[in-house]
Amino acid sequence: MKKILFFAVMTTVVASLLTAVVLSRLLRADEAALETVSSSTENKNYLLAGLDEAGDNTDMLLLLSVNAKTGVFSLMQIPRDTYLRTEEREGKINQLYHYYASRNSKSGKDFSAVIAEALSLPIHGYVVFRLQAVADVVDALGGVPLLLEEDLICRDEAMGEELRIPKGQSLLDGKAACQYIRHRSSYVEGDLGRLDAQLRFFSAAFTALSKESNPIVYLRLYRKVASKLLTNLTEKDIINLVGAFIKNRHGDAVRLMRLPGEATRGNSGSWYYVV
Repeated sequence: MKKILFFAVMTTVVASLLTAVVLSRLLRADEAALETVSSSTENKNYLLAGLDEAGDNTDMLLLLSVNAKTGVFSLMQIPRDTYLRTEEREGKINQLYHYYASRNSKSGKDFSAVIAEALSLPIHGYVVFRLQAVADVVDALGGVPLLLEEDLICRDEAMGEELRIPKGQSLLDGKAACQYIRHRSSYVEGDLGRLDAQLRFFSAAFTALSKESNPIVYLRLYRKVASKLLTNLTEKDIINLVGAFIKNRHGDAVRLMRLPGEATRGNSGSWYYVV
């Protein structure tokens, strides 16, 4: 309990200080200042990890890669059931954060460094969040419009709630958005079906976000969720990401994809996603 309280307090303090710095920068920024994308020719890669509500397993894992020259974002899903073997353990990738962030890990490694090693890619930063942060962003945007080809009933077993999203165009608020991206029981493909649904949601969310050209709007979104994030991103990283997205929001700003692989049943009977 003391560790959780300390983490919450430190996250809030650091996020508040970072927000103040970034806000002051963007209040003075003009279009030229927002073009301060890294001069490096290498891509910048960031790991986005959404924790489940019950513990510290990653319910959502994404690799965000930003091209330093074009500013184009590539967002790659890493399925939660991806099989991964390290020197210390083997199993599903969604257990890595809990293992390497706990006191039981004696490797001294950061979970993002382990994933970087597995993918043979440098990872320049990470953002860890609870799904409530997603709900806050969606509500701040005024909802995310989503087009469905058929009715969908999302059941939240943990909360004992049921959400019906009708066929056609719907406007999801934060709570509905979280239920939608967590739902998987009605998909024939199980978790792979849920990953497809998440890609549809990300596409709709980025489309809604691309309508905003004012950098201050993005700062307000960040301020709403800052206290719910654990990140090692610097204020320069955040300014670069905001500037790159605004510059490319009407073009091919975001490319969505999934780590290539297939679902396989292991010897124990559990399903794994094998790269």
